Amino acid sequence: MNVVAKQAMATLLLAVVAFAGNMISLPLFFGVHFIFGSVAVMLAVNLLGLRSAVCVALVGGAYTWVLWGHPYAMLTLTLEAFAVSLLYRRGVKNLVLADLAFWLVMGRWR
Repeated sequence: MNVVAKQAMATLLLAVVAFAGNMISLPLFFGVHFIFGSVAVMLAVNLLGLRSAVCVALVGGAYTWVLWGHPYAMLTLTLEAFAVSLLYRRGVKNLVLADLAFWLVMGRWR
């Protein structure tokens, strides 16, 4: 199996894991759910790169549309994967710090 096929299979596997992680959400209160799909997205950022991470985030975020009835979380989670991947590849070699930077900017922007 060549490198492209291995990367495609890994992307597909992580996408399924992200979708399942969001399906197994933990309801907290007032319609707020703790979702787990971002774990697979961060693995894709670290191991596979930008394109795969965005694909995994799109597939994983698709369930949030079902969960909450609107596409906003799917778009936000996809943007998170894109931004964290760019930050990670361009100098912030810590996924937690890259993700924190995204959410600080996103929180300030809203």
